[in-house]
Amino acid sequence: MEIINDEFEQFSGKIVKIHTEGHKLPLFGKLVGLSEQFLTIERKDARRVLIKRRHVLSIEPTRVQPEAV
Repeated sequence: MEIINDEFEQFSGKIVKIHTEGHKLPLFGKLVGLSEQFLTIERKDARRVLIKRRHVLSIEPTRVQPEAV
């Protein structure tokens, strides 16, 4: 079984800002899931959003990260 280096793994569990194709405004939320085709983002109100990996233009952690408990 081949281990693939996932470029999104470093953002897992962090609050991120994501710019995607076709949208003017970025999406903010916690990156809670990674799969072969999708990223799962949890919004502040606990709603979850799936984003296709191929539509991500940029991703970056936000300045303020909650303290780990």
